[in-house]
Amino acid sequence: MAKKKSFEESYAKLEEAAASLKRDSVTLEESIKLFEDASKYYEECRTILDNAKQRLMNLDKDSDEIRELEQ
Repeated sequence: MAKKKSFEESYAKLEEAAASLKRDSVTLEESIKLFEDASKYYEECRTILDNAKQRLMNLDKDSDEIRELEQ
């Protein structure tokens, strides 16, 4: 089973791919592969951030419910 990448790992890979795409010496085929890789890393980052946002929203909702019970 493959280990899930952290946000920081995926973001670093995304930055690497973006930097590589800016090089003048990149061939068309390499550019396509780098773009595919960058798209994959972008989706990984977006999924991780979406999950984190959902967790924070749930925690905030739980906090609101606790405050209501305390009143």
